Amino acid sequence: IKAVHSDNAPEYGVIWKHCEDNGISVYKTVAGESEQNGCAERVIGILTGRARTMLLAAGASQGFWSESFAYARHIHNNTAHARIGWRTPASVLFGEPTRVDMLRVFGCAAYLKVEGVSKMGAQATPCVFVGMDEEKKGWKVWDMQNHKFTVGWNVSFLETKFPWKDGKNGGGVLDDVDFSPP
Repeated sequence: IKAVHSDNAPEYGVIWKHCEDNGISVYKTVAGESEQNGCAERVIGILTGRARTMLLAAGASQGFWSESFAYARHIHNNTAHARIGWRTPASVLFGEPTRVDMLRVFGCAAYLKVEGVSKMGAQATPCVFVGMDEEKKGWKVWDMQNHKFTVGWNVSFLETKFPWKDGKNGGGVLDDVDFSPP
């Protein structure tokens, strides 16, 4: 990295100091003049549009905007861009090929396998897919019954079913959705 462009927000102070200590040029925009940071503003606009589209298509509430935005960013970083020779930003940064087989439809029905249950107990928890985990290799799902996020690797997906959209009472009820195994 040779240069960093950012707005003049004080929360970036630690990053600016690190850059200056390591010989990286820091360029700041004038406060309130987003036009000076056109590239970043365009990407934010693209990500916001994608996140909004995912929320609406899934029938999710606006309370899940951060998950849809994070997943839009994940998709953007794993999509080929002309400016870098039709490579993905993630593959350029990490030197590994992009795994498109990991992508799923935001808001689709998902089954998270339950470990350590009896033979006659439920083998999976019905959930909703909300994105990729940032720290672990796995899918992030919303457990609608327990109202919590969970990350798992052993997950099955029904990418044509949308529990938030298909539910009868505001998208939170699961009785309308067929959660039988695929």
